[in-house]
Amino acid sequence: LGVFAAAALARRGLRVVLLERGEVRGREQEWNISRKEMADIVEAGALSEAQVEAAIASEFNPVRVAFHKGFEGEVTNVLNLGVSPAKLVAEALDNFRLAGGKVLERTALSGVDVHADGAVLRGEGGAALLRARLVVDAMGNASP
Repeated sequence: LGVFAAAALARRGLRVVLLERGEVRGREQEWNISRKEMADIVEAGALSEAQVEAAIASEFNPVRVAFHKGFEGEVTNVLNLGVSPAKLVAEALDNFRLAGGKVLERTALSGVDVHADGAVLRGEGGAALLRARLVVDAMGNASP
């Protein structure tokens, strides 16, 4: 999901590098998300409304919610869009590149050395990949 943040930052004029251990691409299985959450991604500048609309595969309301021996009911506008992550990620990646973003695919990050004047990102074997003033880790629990 870091590609959305990277695209938004690059479109604001920042110099951004996106490192990916594999290939930057979304899954084929649909994501469920709300229209409000998609609007936040548009407002951030990662995607246009047209790009989001083109990625919507289904929309449904209300959504039935039930918990074992607990609440059972319906909610509206909660996880009620089925979207194609493959399309969304591809569009965000295109926007990122068009804004001048640089992509380093098949580039594993092994660590980050933080210094008073910035950070050095290290790849496999400890080799310095690049120097940065800000590092945003979007790897979740896979972070080194």
